[in-house]
Order: sequence, then structure tokens, then C-alpha cells
Amino acid sequence: MTPDPLTQATQLLQTGKRSEAQALLAEYLKRNPKSEAGWLLLSAAIADPQQQIECLKRVLRINPENVPARMQLARLAPEAVPPAPASAPPASISPFVTPVVEERPAPKLPPVPPPPPAKPKAPPAKLAPTSAKPNWWLWGGVGGIGCLGLLLIAVFGFLILRGLTATPVAQVMTSTRAAPAATVTVTPEATLTPPEPTTGNAFPTLPPTWTPTLLPSETPIPSLTPTPSLTPMPTLRPPQPTALAQMERIQQEVSDLRGLPILTAVPRYVLTANRVRGKLEEIFYSFGSIAELQDEARVLSTLGLIKPTYDLINSALNGIADGLGGFYLPWANELYVIGNDFGGIEHFIFSHEYNHALTEHHFKISQLGVYPECLGDEQRCDAIRALVEGDATVLMGQWWQQYATPQDYQDIFNYRPPRQILPEQFPPPYAAPDSDFPYEQGRDFVQYFYDRGNWAEVNKLYANLPQSTEQILHPQKYINGEAPLVVAAPPLTDTLGSGWRLVNNNSLGEWQTFLVLGYGSDVAAQIDLQTAETAAAGWGGDQYQVYSNDALTETVLAAQWIWDTQNDADQFRRALITYQNERFRGAKLERTDGECWEVNNQTSCVFAKGKTTLWLLTPNQTLLNAILPLYPEVQ
Repeated sequence: MTPDPLTQATQLLQTGKRSEAQALLAEYLKRNPKSEAGWLLLSAAIADPQQQIECLKRVLRINPENVPARMQLARLAPEAVPPAPASAPPASISPFVTPVVEERPAPKLPPVPPPPPAKPKAPPAKLAPTSAKPNWWLWGGVGGIGCLGLLLIAVFGFLILRGLTATPVAQVMTSTRAAPAATVTVTPEATLTPPEPTTGNAFPTLPPTWTPTLLPSETPIPSLTPTPSLTPMPTLRPPQPTALAQMERIQQEVSDLRGLPILTAVPRYVLTANRVRGKLEEIFYSFGSIAELQDEARVLSTLGLIKPTYDLINSALNGIADGLGGFYLPWANELYVIGNDFGGIEHFIFSHEYNHALTEHHFKISQLGVYPECLGDEQRCDAIRALVEGDATVLMGQWWQQYATPQDYQDIFNYRPPRQILPEQFPPPYAAPDSDFPYEQGRDFVQYFYDRGNWAEVNKLYANLPQSTEQILHPQKYINGEAPLVVAAPPLTDTLGSGWRLVNNNSLGEWQTFLVLGYGSDVAAQIDLQTAETAAAGWGGDQYQVYSNDALTETVLAAQWIWDTQNDADQFRRALITYQNERFRGAKLERTDGECWEVNNQTSCVFAKGKTTLWLLTPNQTLLNAILPLYPEVQ
């Protein structure tokens, strides 16, 4: 039986016969001008970037949510990418909507689109991951759907979209030995007849107003969620023979691409949708607790990244698994894929997860104090996670380019991934870009070094690990050895008095500094992303402390930054003052030593001197005045 034209075109592209694919697709699109798949394939078959752009625009006029098209267009012409649709994907397409009672060895995961992920309304490319997220973020599958697109946020990539390799989709879909393409002219409104009507759909960006506006009177201490009693998870069965054989094949393909031999067998499991939450809870409570999560929420709430009433449990569980549908546990050497059928989507995600296993076996990442909990500097942990996820994301794109079958393409092309494995109705604004960070910025970081010297150059990164989110955002700073400056954090316990305890003493870094300014839970206080990016750049080092008086339900924040230059310090000071003025609704306090606000049992001040900036947030001026002398750098 002769395959349909689209399948034929895909086969031709994979074998490098671009001219033949162009001719076939041109004829097909004359008869089917509204074929989403046809225009996407044609964009991969032609070499001229402007013609590729026109093809991708047509795809998005037909389906504004087409992730591969959005990603590729963002690489070729970022200004031409329409805002990401705000509507959720159809429930009927998500494998997580209807629980499957029978546990089957082959999963149906949320797929991630072809290589290079484009960042829709993602944070500035210069920034990196946040240290404010719970410390238990494991190796998720294809990146935080959070990321890539919205993937990634989009896959959000998350890749959802969260992010794939930096190779353009057109290159990814064709063989590296592709022959010269035949000439195909694609004008802005078509030479492939008939002209396609433009839809009147508007493509609104994701609204930042998904939570009520934070009022200064709200206490920044979230309520405690009791630890649930867990139902023992039934024993998982290994994959069925067919899926197992496919896994073995993909493992060898990943090993060949990555240039790392297979050293150790990896137990692999397939989880049906109705078993996912139970498994994630089992993993989380093996090393985490609700009390620790509540302290994490205190920190995030005080920094203004979440509402005081926001429950972090779903966020913590989602952080263990990738939104696309898989995760690898380095300390246990176990790999999980979520779904019911081991098809193209699962193949794609499995390549990502198995890359994690390979890098663990060769570079012993589980011994670095990053997984399952971050031990020490959160910035260092975020940077290493970005390296690990970026490595797997770049490799995943290469696997797609060289080994994905026509059916794999169809499976992924038709997929509309959910934003999270465990849906949250009102996630805080910072959640999506933050969970995307390891996959998008991490992918860009790894791609930078891959382009300099292939995987051999990437392997060197594991011998000299990145130390900060700044290095991830600015690879040249990693090359120059620009390490974070050490910032002293004087203990406040004696000054605060009895009843106060230290909740966290750590580093924010360039990435989380950016998130505080641009993605706070109080949407009215968010400053524009370009200003936030500029203000966070030039970061040299920082240290923050959060103390809590549980009996009084009060918190104290002391955050100190040191900047590379005086100009960097001045830019950040102006941005932080703008943010504070909006967050505290203009309730200015008259002081001569700093910019201060006081309202509803909160006193917040910004002090600056030279390259140093200090932010103090206390319940009253008395405490603030007692703490300030401990920071002579701003006196």
C-alpha cells in the first residue's frame, strides 16, 4: 500500500532527498492548502530562511498552538511569533485526563516537539534557574514543560514547553547528508494556491493575573498542610517485551550519539496516569516533609514570589517529574515513563531520561549534593541542574533528528501536552519560567559548548562544574572563570531575640533576582521584563537570610547584593525601588538613610552604598533599626 504524501515526504526528508520532498509537498499543498502538517514539512524541506518563515506563519494561522512551528519561527524571526494562546489543551488529547486502571508496561507520555525550542514569553535569555524552588527537584524528563514554549512552558517544554536542541527544526527533520534542495518559492501569501484566509483569532499571552493581588497586610506565613497518610504503592511491573525491545534500541542509539558507553543496567518502569501521584508522593516523603515545604513557602512568600496561602505540595511533586511525562532518580538509578502506549512521544522522552542515566553513570552526579536535596549553595545546585537537563535536552533533539521514525513524527506532531502532570489551577507567575530554566537556559548553555567542540567539550563541564546561574546565563563568564563573590551574612539570632529561628541562609543569584523583580505574585508590582533583566545582569554575588517567629507569625528578610560595577548597582537599586513602591502601594516612610515603606506591620527598606545593595523586610522599624548596624557596608 502506497504511503500517504505526508509520510512519503517525511521519509524523503529523513533520507536527505529534500528536492523530491519539496516537489511532493508543493503538489500536495495545492490540493490541501490548509494542511498544518504539510506546511510544517515544507518548512523543513526548503533552505531559504525567508521561505521557511512564510511556511511556519501558515502553520500558526492554521493552529496557533503548534509547538514545533512556534519554536522554529522563534529561532528564525522572533518578532513574527504570535503570543501563545492562553487556552488549555483539549482534555481529550491528554493522556493524563482519564486514569487507566490497568498497569501496562508501555507508557503514553506527553511528547516534546522537535529540537531547538523557542522561548515565547520566557524570561530573558541571559538569566538562569531559581534557588527558591523546593530543594527536591529531581531529574525531570524533557524539561520542565514549564518548558519550551509555554513548553516548555512550553513543552510550556515546560518544553512545554521546555526546550530542545538549538538546531533549527528544518535541520533536525532532514539528514545531515541532505542533498541540495530544489527551488520552491513561497511568498507571504502563497504561490501554492489558493491563498489561505487569515483567521481572526487573537493570541493573548498568558495573563499574569492568575492570583489575587497581594495586599501589604497579608502575612507572609503560609498555613501548614498536614502530611497525608500514604497508600502503599503496588509493585511496578517491568515493560512488556515489545516496549522493552524498543527501550533497548533507544538506549544504544543514545549511547552512540552521546559518545558514552553503557556501563550499568537501569531498571525502567511505565506508570499509568492513575499511579503517578502516588509514586511522586512516595518519592517526596522519602526525603522531604511538609514542615520543610512550609519553610520553603515562608521564603518564597517573603520574597514576594508566592501568595501566603499558596500550597507548595503540588509544585513540589511536579518538580520531581517532568511535565512531559518521565523522570530519572540518580540516587536510585531508576527510570520512569508515564503513559499507556510506548509510542513516538514516549520514545522521545525516553531518550532524554536515558541520557540522564548515562551521565550519572559516567560523571557520578548523584554524589555532588544536588539530588535529591540541595546541600549547601542553592545557586550551585541550580547551575548543575541546568547542565544536566541541558545535556539531556540537546541530546534528545539529536536523537529526534537521526532516529525518529515517520510515526514518531506523527505522534508528536498531533500531541497537545498538558502544562503539568498534576494540574494546578492558579500557579504563581514565577513557576513557569523557573521550571523552564534548566531546560531552556540549560540547553542554551550546553549547546554553546557543544558548538565549540562537540560532546567532548561538554564532558569537560562535568570536571569543572558551573557555580552560578550567572554562568549558565552568560557562558563567557564561565569560560572567564568569573565565580560568585562571597557575601557575608551576619547572624541575626541574638539581635532579634528569643522566639526567632533561621529558616534559610542562601544565595538568590542572577536568575532568582530577576524573578523577584519580573514575576512576583503581586502582578501589579511586576516590572517589565527588559528592565528586570537589565537590573539582574551585572550580579556579582549575594546572600539572603529569612528568620521566622512562629509564635508571632512574623518573618524577617535580609538580602544583600554586590554588583560588578557601580552602574550595575545603580540600575538594580532603581529597579528594586520601583518594585517596592508598587508592592507596598506607595506607603513611603520618611527616612534619610534609605528608601523605605511601612504598612500593615511590614517595614521594607532599600539601602545602597557603592556596589552594595541591602534589602531589609521586618515587622516594624524597631527590628529594622536593630539589624541595620550589622551591615556596615551600606552605612
